[in-house]
Amino acid sequence: MKIDAPLIVYGLASLILVLAVGLDNYDLMLLVKPVIMPSIFFAYYTCVKGQVNVAFTLSLIVFFLGDMFLLIGGEEFYELILTIFLIPYLFVLYFIWGILRKL
Repeated sequence: MKIDAPLIVYGLASLILVLAVGLDNYDLMLLVKPVIMPSIFFAYYTCVKGQVNVAFTLSLIVFFLGDMFLLIGGEEFYELILTIFLIPYLFVLYFIWGILRKL
């Protein structure tokens, strides 16, 4: 059985993040949350063996930026965060529309 290091990092970081939220430990959230998106990307990158989808990669980057703005100052950047999170969802809707058109 092959051990997939990025998925292990993702799983551990997610569990620690849930624990940090439950304990209301902001410092631990600051430490762990930035690890989650890059570990998802590296798991995806190893899965597709370097043949990445640009739109998917951009959506992960934009989600990461939105998470960081939300983590640093959610109230101050509220409109910016909503706009940032809208962009990858538009990518998702575009892909769903393409799939539904083929049906």
